[in-house]
Amino acid sequence: MKLTKERITYITESYSQFLEMINGKIGVTPSDQPMYVRNGTYTGWVKNPSVIKPGWSIYDPYNMSWVSVRNVTYLTGAYPVYNIYTNGTNDYIVNGALTDVKIA
Repeated sequence: MKLTKERITYITESYSQFLEMINGKIGVTPSDQPMYVRNGTYTGWVKNPSVIKPGWSIYDPYNMSWVSVRNVTYLTGAYPVYNIYTNGTNDYIVNGALTDVKIA
């Protein structure tokens, strides 16, 4: 996998629901945020991170490895979310996790 630097644009929005995984290392909205994952029967993109369960893995392209999800925590409140768009493919890495542009 070739990693390139792209110009990014982001929009900050506030969400009332938030999903934390991998001991708080990854935080995303529970829906419409594609992530590249693997479980016992599937490897590929999931549109809604809310389907990710402990025991699944999230791909880390920096280390070309899979990171096991040991916990998933749903939070409610007011959480800032940065919706990122690039001038390239719109795949990007968030704290080691391969993600794609938010669908919204």
